[in-house]
Amino acid sequence: MPLGKCKLCLAQGVDLQKSHLIPAGAYKAIRNSSGEPPIVMKSAITIKKDEQISAFVLCRNCEQRFSENGERWILEHCNQFDAGFKLNELIEQSTPVWVREGGGLYEGRKIHGLDIEKLAYFPSSVLWRGSVHDWHSGKDPTKAPKLGIYEESLRKYLLGQASFPKNAWQYTFPFLGIVFTLLFGKSVKPEFRRLCTYRSPEKFITKGGMQPGTLITAFGKLMAKTRVVGKLGPER
Repeated sequence: MPLGKCKLCLAQGVDLQKSHLIPAGAYKAIRNSSGEPPIVMKSAITIKKDEQISAFVLCRNCEQRFSENGERWILEHCNQFDAGFKLNELIEQSTPVWVREGGGLYEGRKIHGLDIEKLAYFPSSVLWRGSVHDWHSGKDPTKAPKLGIYEESLRKYLLGQASFPKNAWQYTFPFLGIVFTLLFGKSVKPEFRRLCTYRSPEKFITKGGMQPGTLITAFGKLMAKTRVVGKLGPER
């Protein structure tokens, strides 16, 4: 392990751990679900490959902080091929306050076992680590959103030195059955703030499918720009 500066706590001359952009447990879950490597989309090719995007970014204490404050809980409650979907089971114990075809709105504060703090901490940690370091998939740089002026405020929140940032960017990403959407800034519409899982008094959480075609559109556009090889090739 190299010595360096931890990008979260800013400690100097510490042993840097091999940090993952996406938790190592997620790669394992994806592989267990199909018995095959995950799909990796690079700038030039799309391929199935056993590859975990990692780098020496955090000290041991901060790696542990990420695990205890979000990663471990999320991995235990996300949609796992061999262990069910515990988050979904928790939500289904509750009665929705509003229902529409394909989903509903629930009061998270009334759902026993639901940890809102960890639901907020985990996606924040993923977005922050994507912004604070230039990650690579092999030799190819990984495209991750840059948080700009919000990077430091999010760092302090993740370190436990500040509350969740109030002030604009938006980012949505799916993670093994859970879809996280983070909104920051004064331009966020009042109705979005009112339904926020983290800030609403009811701790609202929604259950249902993403908008039709959302994933197909997003990933399809990326794949269309690359050369698809290996088991994903055109002949297959």
